[in-house]
Amino acid sequence: MRLGYFDLGVIAAYAALLLMLGVHWRRRAAAGLDHYLLAGRSKPWWTLGVSGVMDFWDLAGSIIIVSFLFLLGPAGLLVEFRGGAVLLLPVVMLWTGKWRRRSGCMTGAQWMRFRFGDGPAGKLAQSARAAGGIALFIGLVAYATKALGLFLSSLFPLTPEQSALAVVSLVAAYSVFSGFYGLVAIQGLQFVCVLASTVTLVSLAWLTSPPLQTLKQQAVAATGNPAWGELLPGDRLALPPDYVAYEPLLMLATIYLLRNLLFGMGAGDDQKCFAAQRDRDVPKLTLLWVSLMALRWPTMMAIAVLAITLADADRTSGINRAPAAAAVRGEYPEGTWDAVVTHISANPQDQPPELQDALLASLGPDWPRRLPEQTESGSLAPERLVPLVLERSVPAGLRGLVLVSLLAAATAGLSGWLNQSAGLFTNDIYLVWLRPSASVTEQIAATWVVVIAIVAGGYALAFSAPTVNDIWSWLTMGLGSGMIFAQALPLYWRRFNGVGYAAGLAGGLVAAVVQRLAAPHLPDSLAVIGQEWCLLLLVSVAGLLASLVGTWLSPPTSPGVLASFYLKTLPFGAWRTELQQLTTDQQRRLRGCHARELTALPIAVVYQVALFLCPMLLVIGDLTPAAVSGAIALASLAGLWLVYFRRLDNEESLVREVDAMRTSGEGNAAQPCDAAPPASGPDDSPANN
Repeated sequence: MRLGYFDLGVIAAYAALLLMLGVHWRRRAAAGLDHYLLAGRSKPWWTLGVSGVMDFWDLAGSIIIVSFLFLLGPAGLLVEFRGGAVLLLPVVMLWTGKWRRRSGCMTGAQWMRFRFGDGPAGKLAQSARAAGGIALFIGLVAYATKALGLFLSSLFPLTPEQSALAVVSLVAAYSVFSGFYGLVAIQGLQFVCVLASTVTLVSLAWLTSPPLQTLKQQAVAATGNPAWGELLPGDRLALPPDYVAYEPLLMLATIYLLRNLLFGMGAGDDQKCFAAQRDRDVPKLTLLWVSLMALRWPTMMAIAVLAITLADADRTSGINRAPAAAAVRGEYPEGTWDAVVTHISANPQDQPPELQDALLASLGPDWPRRLPEQTESGSLAPERLVPLVLERSVPAGLRGLVLVSLLAAATAGLSGWLNQSAGLFTNDIYLVWLRPSASVTEQIAATWVVVIAIVAGGYALAFSAPTVNDIWSWLTMGLGSGMIFAQALPLYWRRFNGVGYAAGLAGGLVAAVVQRLAAPHLPDSLAVIGQEWCLLLLVSVAGLLASLVGTWLSPPTSPGVLASFYLKTLPFGAWRTELQQLTTDQQRRLRGCHARELTALPIAVVYQVALFLCPMLLVIGDLTPAAVSGAIALASLAGLWLVYFRRLDNEESLVREVDAMRTSGEGNAAQPCDAAPPASGPDDSPANN
């Protein structure tokens, strides 16, 4: 990609600013593990909401989303029900986030000892959660690193491995120093960057794209999908070879939705929830999180639209990619496609004359730039569309701004995952099993070491997968699905214990790894095992069965621990024995709270889907469906206020009342975690509202 001095200056200034902010926050982050991991629970809810947006606005996910929007139009949102549409957030917003926050714990692994007690079963569950979380974060780092390599190798004359190494090293450097203080501040800066990029890209798409019917014709020609632009395409889909598994789109979207809601039932152990100052801050920050995530979808749709217009321009100019792919493989039969075409494009003059002639005939005189844009099968590479659009559709001057926003998205998710991984290792493995009496300085040093180790592990894993989507598919439908039931059951079933949790987590993770290793070697008659829906079913059922076996083969959690957990958390589910410790009036009020949470769930899901869909339809000029989606989103938001949000003060009053009873000796007064936060802050009494 041709980058001017201004573009390069913007990139250099952004990198320097990240390091400066990381060093600036170093002293406050080093004040203690609570400060390093949660910023002392001092951040306002809206800053946590913005920070959460950047955790999910990652470059790798953006590349995948653009791929599916290019291939399907706005219906690509249905594929992203598997993870990119973050449909677990409504459950976190309505109940699991505030339930987790009430514990006062710093990590999801520490929460396991709050739930299962300080005995061997509680420590086993804590260690299992820490190990499983770290494994998942290594996979996420690999996923982000793979995307970074593909993207940056289009900008600079480096291989994907070399370019990814440079950026992940930068992220590791500032993540090590700044902790959660720096994470929130830096992600706020990164959100400003991506907001500017959204305005730029959407404006370019509106100014350059043709009317809707012409755009659809161009999209069908570019993708071969006759149902492009249809929100419910049925069985008319026709996708490239690497994406044919997504042709039963509506069935898969339903499975993905159910999977995310199930995953949400056990979620909420995110740093943002634990760091909230008050119970009611968790629903507010999560609603802001969801609402601001809507900005991502018109941004990605704009890139897809610009890519379609570019593909149409190539087609009409006589570009023919299939012979180019055949010529490359004839000369370079070995090596990964990405590495080979990057090498050829960076060294065009060193290639054999026959290859140069073939590429010139197929791709034109600009073939060194065009070659990395295509797949080995000869089609335009969906995962290369982001750098393609950045180079050919974004004018000089604006290119540096958009590029920095994409780098911001890439580094934001990475830094969040590294911070959480460091917390799980130091708080839940190092201090529990290795050095319980470690000083604050030693604890912070341990977080630095684990950040470096996780970056190294993720980098090594990144380039073992053929595509970014391949890694994301296995993480969400495989590794993540193995944790669904083990994560959810502790909240809703009193008999579930620490051994059951550890067994369920291990069973799910082992099943995911076995499937990953075995799938490439299975005969065609068993190829279905490699599909996402089958992977989800096999791994989640393995985790559930292991959870049940581990639970019933080990003794139950002690009644005192269960009572302490219940009276602090106040969940719904199979808690009849503990519920009886509340007065009749408290039980009635608590049931009312739970009824509102469950009633609000479908409203919240509809709000999120409609909110994401509306601006994408506006970008392509499909105005009537856009207006309908916008109206549905507004009506759903009003419904959330009426059903749920206006009653949050009443719920906090009940939580304070039950907690006062617990700590006064009428209930079990055991303290779950050090410095457990109250349901509301000291300046947040009803008299001050």
